[in-house]
Order: sequence, then C-alpha cells, then structure tokens
Amino acid sequence: MECKVGLIIPSLHINQNRETVLVNRYKNQIYNTQTRVFISTNDLEDIIHHFNRDYIFDFRSELFILYNSSSDTDKILSVSTVSIHHTLNEREIKVTTQSNALKKQNVTLWFLKEHLDALQLKQDQIIYFDTISTYRVPKIEHLILSNTTNDNEDHSSLFLNKWSIVGIQPDLPLTYPRGEINLFQRTGKITTYRYKIVQQQTLNSNLENQLNQLSIQPEDGLENRFMLVSSNTTYEYVQSDKISNIDRDKEIGALFGHQYEQIRNLIKTSFRDEKALNRLKKMNIQPIGSLLIHGPPSCGKSTMIDLISKEFNINKVMVNFNDIHKYQPTSKGMILKHNQAKYESAMMIIDQIDEIFPETGDSSRSRQELNGDQLTTVFLDMIQSAYSNGIFIVGITSKLPSLSNYVTSQFDEIIKILPPTLSERVEIFKYYLSQGDIVDVNSQHNLQVIQSTSEDCNGYMGGDISTMCRDAILQLMKRSKGCTSPPMLLEKDDFINPYGLFKNNTKTILSKMSPSSPKIRWVDIGGLELVKKSLKEMVIWDYHYGDSIKRLGIQTSTGILLYGPPGTGKTMLASACAHEAKANFISVNIADVVQGDYGESEKILSELFKTAILNAPCVVFIDEIQSIFGHKETTGSHGRKLISQLLIELDEINIHNRSPNASKTGKVMLLAATNLPQAIDKSFLRPGRFDKLLYVEPPNNKDRLAILEGLVKKNNIKLDSDVDLSYIADITLNYTGSDLNGLLKKSGIYTIQRDMKADCISKLDIFKVIGETTPTFTYKQMKLFEDWEKSRLEKFKNG
Repeated sequence: MECKVGLIIPSLHINQNRETVLVNRYKNQIYNTQTRVFISTNDLEDIIHHFNRDYIFDFRSELFILYNSSSDTDKILSVSTVSIHHTLNEREIKVTTQSNALKKQNVTLWFLKEHLDALQLKQDQIIYFDTISTYRVPKIEHLILSNTTNDNEDHSSLFLNKWSIVGIQPDLPLTYPRGEINLFQRTGKITTYRYKIVQQQTLNSNLENQLNQLSIQPEDGLENRFMLVSSNTTYEYVQSDKISNIDRDKEIGALFGHQYEQIRNLIKTSFRDEKALNRLKKMNIQPIGSLLIHGPPSCGKSTMIDLISKEFNINKVMVNFNDIHKYQPTSKGMILKHNQAKYESAMMIIDQIDEIFPETGDSSRSRQELNGDQLTTVFLDMIQSAYSNGIFIVGITSKLPSLSNYVTSQFDEIIKILPPTLSERVEIFKYYLSQGDIVDVNSQHNLQVIQSTSEDCNGYMGGDISTMCRDAILQLMKRSKGCTSPPMLLEKDDFINPYGLFKNNTKTILSKMSPSSPKIRWVDIGGLELVKKSLKEMVIWDYHYGDSIKRLGIQTSTGILLYGPPGTGKTMLASACAHEAKANFISVNIADVVQGDYGESEKILSELFKTAILNAPCVVFIDEIQSIFGHKETTGSHGRKLISQLLIELDEINIHNRSPNASKTGKVMLLAATNLPQAIDKSFLRPGRFDKLLYVEPPNNKDRLAILEGLVKKNNIKLDSDVDLSYIADITLNYTGSDLNGLLKKSGIYTIQRDMKADCISKLDIFKVIGETTPTFTYKQMKLFEDWEKSRLEKFKNG
C-alpha cells in the first residue's frame, strides 16, 4: 500500500514530555525496536479495507513491513511495530471534496525524527508498506549469540542469569537467519551481539498446520524473511571463533536423518522443553529418563550424543568399564559417577555398556535373584529414579545380544541405528569430501564418482566413509603432486587400496545385509523370457498396481522360490526384480546367518526382516536356501530352530503386507533360490509362504545367443570377423549363463597365450575352449529336476 511519510513531534502530537521521550528512546534501544510507526484512527479504516483480511484485523498483532519501492520488495526498509493514537487529529490529514465525493490523500505513517534519520527518509516522501499478522510468522526455536566483529572479549560470565537476555522479549521480530541484537546486561550497559537463528525441519510443517487451522494463507513469502522471539525460545552464547563449529555440528547432525531427530527430540523433551514436561505432568505421565542406543561400530552413536549435548548445552558424565572396575566394590565407581551426574544435572553416558553388564545366558533371572549382583542392582535403581534425580542415562553398545537382557528391558527407550541408505551415503561422501574446499563435490565428474562409489559401499557406516574420504583426498593430492588448484577431479581408484578392496571395510554381519539399490535390468539378462514374464506378474505388478489388486480382494504371494541348476541367473533375476519394482534389495548369504553362539542366528534372522519392513518396499533374497532350511528331520536342533524362526518371519511379512500401512510404505517380498528343491522342507511350500515356484531352466539355443550377445556388448569383447555367435550357441548345449561367461573369458586368455599382440578373439580360440570344457549342467541333473517337477504337479492335481 502506498503511503506518505510524516514527522511526529511527541510534545505536539502525542502529548509526551521530554523526559518520557528520552525514556522511550532508551527503551527502544534496549528492546531492539527498529522503528515505531504511529497512525491516526482516521487512517485505520482505509488500511483495513485495503488489505481486506479474511481474519480479524488486530493492529496489536500486526507488523508493518516498509519498502522504498513497490517493485523492489526484496529490500525491506524495516519491520515496525504499530501505535494507534487518536490524538493525531483531523488537521493532520487534509480532506478535499470533488464531484460530490470525499477523496482522501495517501495514508500517512508517522515517525519520530531519529527513526526517519535511521531509515534515511524525508518528510512527505512516498513509500510503500505491507502488513503481516504475527500468527503467520514462525517462532524462533533457538538463538545463538556471539561477539561482533570488533569485540574480542569473552562474555560467557554475563549469561549466567536472566539479566543476560533483557532485550530478547516475546514478539520481537528478527531478520532470518542472522543479524545483530542489543542486550541490556548486568554491567549496566547495552552490548551488541551477532545472532544466528537455528530452526528444525519440523518447524515449517508445524507452522503450515497452524495456518491451515486459522484459515490464514501465507502471501509473498514474507513469513520466511524474519521470525519472532517467543516465550519458548532458547539461547546460548558462543564466542565468534567457535560459531563455525556449531554450523558444522548442525550439518553433521542432518546426515543422520530421522534417527538423529528421534534421539534429539527425546532428550530435548526430558531436559529442555519445559512446556512439554508440564503437559506430561498434568497427564500424570513420567518423562523418559533413560535411553539405550545400539548399532554397528562407526555408525555415529557417540557422535549423535555429543552433537545434542553441545546444542542444548547439557553436561556429560562419561562412564566406561575401567571407571567402574577400578573400585572395590565395583558399585562404588557407579555411585560416584551417578552422584557427579546429579550434581551437574548431566547426561550419564555409559559407553560399551555390554562390557559392564554382560549377558550370562540365563534370561530367567528375576530382580530378586539379581540382588546378589550389587552393581546390577545399583544401576537398575538408578534407571528407575533417573528423571526424579534430574539426570538422563544413555547406554551405548555395538553388541546388543551381549548385553544383559534384564538390563536391556529396564531402559525406557531403545533405538537402533541403521546403516545409511544409498542417498544418505552420497550425502555423507559429499560432506566429508567438501571439507577443506579441495574437491568440488557438485561438479558433474565428481558427482558421478561419488555416486558410483556409494553404490559399491552398501553396509558402510559414517565412520567408514569418513576414513575413506580422508584417504581419497590424500591419494588425490599425491596423484596431483600437491597441487590443490581447481579443478580437482576424483577417480574411483582414489578410494581403493592396492589389493582392489575399498578401504576400511569393517562391515558387521547385519550391516552387510543392509538395503541396496541394484542396477541390473531385465535387458541385462539374456533369455529366460517365460521366467521374467512370471516374475513381472508376481512381483512387479504387486508393487506398481497394488491398489488395483487390493480392490479385487486378491491376496498375492509373499514368497517365491526360484529353483534350477547353478549359473542359470537366479540371483540376477532377483536383483532385476528389485530394480524394476523400484524397491530396496537385501541379499542374504546363509554363511552370515549361521552363527556359533546360542540364539545368535535367530536374532540375526529377526533383525534382518525387521530391517526389510523398515525399508519397505523391499525384496529379500536368500540364496542356497536348502543349505540350512532343509528337512527338519535332517537339519538337527539348530536347523529346526532356524526353520521355525523363518516361518515366524514369513507370517510377520504377511501381516505387514495386509496392513493398511503397507499401501503407504510398500510391501516386503521374499525370493529364495535353490539347486536342490527336493531338499526344502515341505512346511515352506504351503500357501502364504513359498506358494509360487519358478523353474529357471538352462538356456535354449535362442537364449544362449541372447546371453552371448549381451556379454559381448556389456564387456566390449573384441571378436574376430569369423566368429559366428549363433553357431557357438548351437554347439554349447546345456551351457548355463555362467558357463558362457567363462567360455569367453578363457578364450581371451588363450588368445593372449597364442599371440601377445592379438587384438581380438578368434573362432579357433573359442573352439579350443569348448573342446576342453564340459557344461556344469548334466543330463543326470536334468532328470532329477524333471522328476521332482512331475511329482510336484501330480501331488497338486491329486490335492
């Protein structure tokens, strides 16, 4: 809205004497009032009609946004509060009569002389303004204060009580994300500080919900340009040289994703959110006082706690095995640490808690039976009284099965840190490689290298990636002979050691089975058209057209068993299914599941399927399933327990896939492969489990030709002009896909042996290999598969 600038004289227009003017001027400086706009009651109606708000227009909850130009609204002159004065009378606003209608001049906004000078405005100048309700403006959650550029003093001692924040009052508008603010402190003088606004990602969504409830829609993005201090705004003072470390901490915290936010919100509610604590007390709910965090090594458990304690300025008391066992009795060391945490109102962090309270193997021990173990008894009492004692207990372990089951059950919350997904690994790589400004992680070449490397690092943790990035930068500088001038181009070899393995490969069993995103497509698999068609209908359709299938009331298969000779492409088919369905893929190696410790195999299997459900849509693939999940009568007690556990997990997947939540998150499918279907226990082949079986037979002539052509194209194999792939396909009867791949590789070796200068594989080299090798699939094996398939079909026909 267009308006005219007016000069207000306090003693003349608003009946303020000189003393009152001086007091107000000092108050404006203390309370960071940028400008104060005065308007007359006569102008109220014009302003209200102009903005035509769809909610009640209350000037007490409105801010005036001043602009120099109507076309350049990006440059805000000031965000001003409003004072309405009826003593600004009619003589200040001239009215003229034209054509029997009253026509008013521009609305006048009145300013004090010092505010006109600060804004570099002149009397009668035309400016523009907009208004915004304080309901639209986001509230500041956290404010970080630091010294100004020309101030090198440490003001930490001034922030020890409420006097330190006089000047940060509710509804104070501050420019987002940083600026300067005045504080009246206990020294009796006004000090200027730099500030930085720290908001969480959930704020915008919460604000949007509040606006929807009030039927207020944001306009022109004004609500994103500044924010308001609220009664819940927290603050902290940090010296200027440490402010960059806080920015870095926020970036690292964002890399952990929702798990970091979950832990952060939990600790904040119990330690720093007085409003939430009061609500819980009114409902007679005791806040959470203990948390157990578990996950693979190097996944960031301790790092998360360090970042959160820094953000909320929470003291930490660290406890480890040596701190406890250097005292006799050991409970004395735990009591000393507990008393220290109580005195400092701190978080009591117990690292590697499984070493202090190991699992004894007797899960039936009750609380009364544990009384003999004084250390355990003392610690359990500490957990029960953690909140009432003003502390928060955090247990950290990388070996949850090794921790006492009874101690585990006493924690209020248990959170597992999962390995990062592909997209999260890319962001972690980009973050660590960008440190030091040596590598431009946004260049197209470097992005491709990072993406390719991330795809090969399935199951790697943040700590592993950090080490890889450090070594890669050192290798890059070595390769460029110390030159750091752009462009610095990464190579995938920078991440690989001389043995051809990625550096710092410390993956745990569960992290090896973390979700991945395979890149194998249908076109990469030669032949097997009938099997691919069946998998599309059984798996791909279920993911892509799940709503249509559900509308018909059809219950689709959860498990599919692929059986056939070795090397026919069963693993590739499972990977291609996940890729075409746009689902996560978890490949399970039986050797990783079978563990020597009692009950460990069942726990790994359970965690595996929990991970699959959390990462739905997901395809789980178990290769060589008959090696452990065979007939119950022949597998022994350990095998029978694993079979029972897998059957339980299959039932859990069925429950998940039928739940309403599955339509939002996606389904979990289980694919398994075997070379000996007759060795599979019959309980797996019932409806609701592996009720669909697909025979992946050796390729026929047409399929072998497609496989050979695909291998030549994919690997860029050079063949002589006399090589006829269709003829080779005809004479390689019973050859599987892996046999054909080995045929071409061995032919290349024979070519080099024959002539070191040869640049292509000849027909004679291929024939030589064919004459010396035999296919892995024999007629005897073919007969076994045919007989089993016939017997299965006969049983199906006979009911």
